[in-house]
Amino acid sequence: MSILEGQNSQVKNKKRFDNFFLGLIVSIVLPPIMIVLISAGEDLGSQTFYDHLMRAYHNHMFVKYAILALFPNMVIFFFLYKTERWKSAGGLIVATILFMILMVLKV
Repeated sequence: MSILEGQNSQVKNKKRFDNFFLGLIVSIVLPPIMIVLISAGEDLGSQTFYDHLMRAYHNHMFVKYAILALFPNMVIFFFLYKTERWKSAGGLIVATILFMILMVLKV
């Protein structure tokens, strides 16, 4: 019976939204949206999302935009850490590292 009880306790300990790919996708999608919102100014409606993102990427202020865009990832990471959602936090860290590599290659 102890083996079954151990398996049941593991199933009960699984937290909602504790998924590696969920953390990865959120962390990949959120920074580009934040970069566009931060760098948009008044002309957000005059260009497509991709065009605006590429304009921000080729701007000399891209690294500053990117650092500000990673701030929500940091807040989400601390929330995931505090609530012990380790798989989601791992996905968020992987995507954030990839985004930081993109910033380094830009410089």
